[in-house]
Amino acid sequence: MTTITHSGYGYSKTLCEHVSSWYLNEFHLNDELNLYISHRSLKSEGATGFCYSISDDEYEIELDVYLNKTLYIKSLIHELCHLTQWISGDLSIQQGKLHYRNEPVEFTELHESDAYVKENELFPKCASYLSGTLSSRLWQKINYTC
Repeated sequence: MTTITHSGYGYSKTLCEHVSSWYLNEFHLNDELNLYISHRSLKSEGATGFCYSISDDEYEIELDVYLNKTLYIKSLIHELCHLTQWISGDLSIQQGKLHYRNEPVEFTELHESDAYVKENELFPKCASYLSGTLSSRLWQKINYTC
């Protein structure tokens, strides 16, 4: 059973739950998986999000709290793409360094470009799902752009 735990401040719990559940169902990532999604300021890191592997079945996503709804959805999808990379073994830690498809990340940014491609493919699908799932009042507040 998959467990999603989210925490932090300045984010929509409903949106976090719906986007992450949609992604996990879309990619059949419903095995024994513990996903922690934390929300905090990432301004000092200059990023909108991070995804870490804690163990073989535990992962953490950190998301910046200063994102508009569209960027929030895209960033969460992007980090969930990294989650898929961790689960598949494409992303790994080898000899203390991050590797993507057995190449040190310092020599390639393929893991990022692959995640951006997937994010842009998946955002319209997720937005369509959300528009049919969330109440019209909440959905109107999102005001997304593709």
